[in-house]
Amino acid sequence: MLKVDFIKYCIDNSTKSIQELANEIGITRVNFYSWLSGKTSPKKTNINKLAQILGYRVKWLNNDELELIKVEPSNASEPFHVPMDTRKAPVITLASAGMEKYPEILNMTDQFVSIPKGLPDDAFGVRVVGDSAVPRYDDGDVCIVSPNKPFINNKACFIALKNGEFYIKKVQKLNGKYHLISYNADYDPVTVKTDEVEAVLNILHTRHNV
Repeated sequence: MLKVDFIKYCIDNSTKSIQELANEIGITRVNFYSWLSGKTSPKKTNINKLAQILGYRVKWLNNDELELIKVEPSNASEPFHVPMDTRKAPVITLASAGMEKYPEILNMTDQFVSIPKGLPDDAFGVRVVGDSAVPRYDDGDVCIVSPNKPFINNKACFIALKNGEFYIKKVQKLNGKYHLISYNADYDPVTVKTDEVEAVLNILHTRHNV
């Protein structure tokens, strides 16, 4: 479906009001109506956030067309079986940005992934949503990071901003600012000041499409 069709789908299929949806993804009601009328086009990150609210993830066919894939809810009551050479770590999702801030969101997740035991005890996973990190990381990949590993410049990182936004980007720190560079050339770089950043954590390991 097209982006504008998806916006209409959200309104028709969500139990939330337009104002509530707008609040959850960090935009105004006016922005939402502008998308609905076709005057402006939503960014892929906002489409991904809306899809997660409805219980879907997005497969992008091109810049304007998308396919919705139903995400089966995790069952926290089921036992989590971990191979002997691995252990479990909590997982958060990029599209959760704006709903709960890092690191508080780590205490609220009921999703886990198995990771090698050699990684730090405080390591956790970040599930990639969308295609801004393609071809380095695909939609559904889980990137493993640790808050106690020192930042290395010009590497792939998980970035948590104080406003609640999350990213997986290549990060360059220069002149007191962080330059966030997408691996997908269709996305423009983002520059943020150091006082806007909650955490920049290098990616240590990747689980593909788990």
